[in-house]
Amino acid sequence: MEALSFSELLPCPFCGQDVKEQDFLDTLYPSGIYWRDDDEHGRHYVCRSISPDNPCYQLVCHGCDASVSGDSMDETAIKWNTRTPRLQKSEEVAP
Repeated sequence: MEALSFSELLPCPFCGQDVKEQDFLDTLYPSGIYWRDDDEHGRHYVCRSISPDNPCYQLVCHGCDASVSGDSMDETAIKWNTRTPRLQKSEEVAP
């Protein structure tokens, strides 16, 4: 997974807000949930008191409160920038 800088974030896909104009620390931050891997359970999500080393992150649009979460800052930024191409009229699926 390639790391993205804050300046590479795309505008919100829902309202068009430029998240780069928001305060970085109030836009992409630890969500309060943590993850860990172990042989018995694989990757699972826990509270900080159990595993404070691997925080999940959340990116929030201040224009419409849309958000995305990930297991790292990079994963969260990449998810934010992922867009599904719009279908053309000829590609739309019939009901």
